[in-house]
Amino acid sequence: MGLSACTKSPDLISVDELVAVTWTTALSGTIDKPSHLANDRVYLFSGSLDSVVDPGVVKKLAQYYTHFVTKREIYSMFSITAEHAMVHSIIKSGNALLVLYNRLLFQNLFQNLCKSDE
Repeated sequence: MGLSACTKSPDLISVDELVAVTWTTALSGTIDKPSHLANDRVYLFSGSLDSVVDPGVVKKLAQYYTHFVTKREIYSMFSITAEHAMVHSIIKSGNALLVLYNRLLFQNLFQNLCKSDE
């Protein structure tokens, strides 16, 4: 699957397979049980102009989280005209939202988590 599926090809990502791998890895004791996520909140942001990670990939991540987190605790934002970024603050004023992000921080994190199959 490699980097292309991880960032550009959401149709190649099998959420069911990722859920199964998560449970298998947890049962082996390598990671904590995903049930520990049950009461957590998840916030997902993908700018509509993201040229690094296709917004469809982040939508797949939202589907993945529904297997472990109560759906009402998953917050997503896909409609903001923005490039690739990591949101660090959201300020709400009336009906307006100001989304502050740090692109460099996200790029460093992303490069460490999503490696190529070179």
